[in-house]
Amino acid sequence: MKKIYAFTGLLIVLLATYIAIWIYSAKWFSQEIDKLYLSSTKDGIEFLGEKPKLSNFPFVPEVIYTQGVKAGNLEVLFPRLMVRGYPIPFMTLNLSFPDGVSMGGMVDPKIWNLSLLDINLAVPYRLPMSFYQEDLSTWQSKGGKINVKKYKAQKDELTAIGHGDFSLDENLQPIFNFLSVIDGYEAFIQTEKERGFIDPFGAAIGMTVLNGLSKVDEATGEKTVTLNITVQNQMLSVGPIQALPLPQIVWGKRNLPVPRQ
Repeated sequence: MKKIYAFTGLLIVLLATYIAIWIYSAKWFSQEIDKLYLSSTKDGIEFLGEKPKLSNFPFVPEVIYTQGVKAGNLEVLFPRLMVRGYPIPFMTLNLSFPDGVSMGGMVDPKIWNLSLLDINLAVPYRLPMSFYQEDLSTWQSKGGKINVKKYKAQKDELTAIGHGDFSLDENLQPIFNFLSVIDGYEAFIQTEKERGFIDPFGAAIGMTVLNGLSKVDEATGEKTVTLNITVQNQMLSVGPIQALPLPQIVWGKRNLPVPRQ
């Protein structure tokens, strides 16, 4: 009988702890969503979709948001974003774009798009206060970084799975560093060449380099490549190949210069 009481007591404690975590998560998500929407104009953010709400109780907290966001001259557009997890530092949040995501504004969304993106990231201890230059600079100077435990990205025939981190350089431009396993690159390069997004010479060079780095997966017979995908100094590099230059992201300023009288 004592064992039954002890077991029942343990279950009650665990249930109460879980409910407390869920209530904390619900409060955190609600407060952050309210804060983002209330301060979006002055913080340099424009939300293109309706304000989302937390759901999925009693399971893992989930927020679904649609359409996209704009910050400075950068647009991130998507049919649906799903955020799942507990917003406790160093725990994992899952960000999923199951219907794809694209960048617009400063770049061509026909090129800068993915058909699927799924990210598991460690909840950082500190995030930027806003997307204004001043707050991003403060975050960057204090070593701000977001660790991606695992990601999966698909673009047509190409699939990349890996892990890495994201930060900003001194000019507040993105720095990515992901160790990735890539497959389907041969069909992808051929498709991009036919669409005119990669010139024949560049396609030939890319195919030669990637074939030289590839290994054959014994289970599937497909060629895979393990390499670093990086963004640094406004250049996207795939292994040793400098793939694409990136335009500069111009973040808004909170304190605009006073015009001369």
